[in-house]
Amino acid sequence: MPHVIFPTALGTCAIAWDGELVTRFHLPESSEGLTRERAGRGGSEEVAEDQAPPGIRSLIGKVRRHLSGSSQDFSDAPLDWSLVSAFQAGVYRQTLKIRPGTEGTYGQVALEMGLDVIPPLRAA
Repeated sequence: MPHVIFPTALGTCAIAWDGELVTRFHLPESSEGLTRERAGRGGSEEVAEDQAPPGIRSLIGKVRRHLSGSSQDFSDAPLDWSLVSAFQAGVYRQTLKIRPGTEGTYGQVALEMGLDVIPPLRAA
């Protein structure tokens, strides 16, 4: 699977895809070299940004805007759900429903997924 390494206001990110679907995304590591190393694991080939499919290039632009301080909505990101478990996909899908500029908790995500949660302890 190809990947692109790209600079943002917070550091170097990476995104990999298969067809038009995102298979991996890396937030900035402590160095560009570490991001590049992790993105290339498994034989992923680094390509120039202009070689990425249009949808991936558009997503890179959204990431740059988001990491520059302009909240973006990623709920329409073309993700490859086949690479995660059903539970992980459920968590990711639920967190994608949290709108930019709003907050959500792990407990709320669990409740929305129909999981039993233990109520938080209250300070005495």
